[in-house]
Amino acid sequence: MRSELTPTQMAEHLAKRKELWIARQDRVEQLVPVEIGYKKPPKKEKGFAADTAEKTGVNKSTITRAISRAEGVTQEARDAIRGTEHEKVRASELSVPISAAAPKAAFA
Repeated sequence: MRSELTPTQMAEHLAKRKELWIARQDRVEQLVPVEIGYKKPPKKEKGFAADTAEKTGVNKSTITRAISRAEGVTQEARDAIRGTEHEKVRASELSVPISAAAPKAAFA
């Protein structure tokens, strides 16, 4: 039986998919002639997250978070947390709000 990907694995795979998707989009744009006119407005292209969400059934915001995790965390850090309890912690849970970190200044 196959187990689910960890959040780090999912982020890395989606980051690679994004690289390939961008390369493919660039190649297709060079081959397709531009057909813009009064009755032919330019097609609205889906972004990576929307396209991937449609094809995989995963929520768009989940894909966006995973890509942010892969692009915003170094490979060394991902390797260090891989397989630990910290792998499932969201980035928003790691940061401390400024109001909680610094005591309030008294104004007279």
